[in-house]
Amino acid sequence: MALRVAAGPTRHARLGLIAAAVLVAFAGTDLVEIRSGAWYWPWWLLLDNGLCLVALLGCWVYYGRVVGARGHSPGATTGRP
Repeated sequence: MALRVAAGPTRHARLGLIAAAVLVAFAGTDLVEIRSGAWYWPWWLLLDNGLCLVALLGCWVYYGRVVGARGHSPGATTGRP
């Protein structure tokens, strides 16, 4: 996969990198949550969590559209014996 990304990232690889970066940022908020004791305080933590969730939802929707355009999902069976 590293060679494929180096040659020119495909849509799936680029989307995977974006989703991974969002997940790392989302996990980083856990460090603040440990100290503050709440996911909604301070106010910017709530904003950051919300933005991460919106970004992950956007990745999911985009992935669904890319797969839907191809007519099947990766790894799906064709129904043939």
